[in-house]
Amino acid sequence: MIHAPTLERRLEVERVQQRIRDRGIVTGHSDEGGPADQAFVAEIGRRHGPETAAAVGEAMNRNNLIERGEQEMYADPGVRQQLERLDDERRFDEEARELARRVRCAERLRERALEIRDPRAEGGPDTPENLVALCVRCHGQEFAAERRSGRCEQKRETSGETE
Repeated sequence: MIHAPTLERRLEVERVQQRIRDRGIVTGHSDEGGPADQAFVAEIGRRHGPETAAAVGEAMNRNNLIERGEQEMYADPGVRQQLERLDDERRFDEEARELARRVRCAERLRERALEIRDPRAEGGPDTPENLVALCVRCHGQEFAAERRSGRCEQKRETSGETE
């Protein structure tokens, strides 16, 4: 037996989705960075250009980061215990602060990971202990020094990379 109100609601949702598609609007469901997200961003790029696709991709990444932060926050028993003691207004504020803190921390971690430098050009092994974290400015100075000394070209030649 079919529940009539549920069927009507589903049909209405399908009509709205069709109108959206007819207008050329790209819609989809996220799979948190998986193939569906990649296909979605690629379709945005085809229809609206690479700049729009890049902006959509960044927004999706940020949303995924926030969702992960929320999941971690609510899974943390210490945080849950603190929040349960508060009234609704204060709990909302504290949840927002904690989530913002976690997102900022994850963003800094991502930025920092992009600054990790592998000093193999100096002959060191390719191990985690041999990686050096540098800020963007220092990384640029180090790279410039390598180029001047010729170490950069030696590294590229030995690793099979070309400029």
